Amino acid sequence: EFLPFGNESLHPIYNEMIDRLVNKEFDAVVGDFTMIASRFNKVDFTQPYICSDIAVLGPMKHCDSGNKWAFLLPFTPAMWCT
Repeated sequence: EFLPFGNESLHPIYNEMIDRLVNKEFDAVVGDFTMIASRFNKVDFTQPYICSDIAVLGPMKHCDSGNKWAFLLPFTPAMWCT
């Protein structure tokens, strides 16, 4: 059963939701939680399902603005195949 937490005018208190999860009042909690150390000590987090802030950066080997495949240049062919 899905139970909404909070009301229309106030944002939910995230630490209270986590405490209820730890006390086994809730089986799981879904929300836009900030992953901070104090919460990691209490619960396990999954990776976000919809939006991830993870980015991969690599050095540019050279810039060729006329090459339509220029976005492939930061990585080797072997890297793109893995």
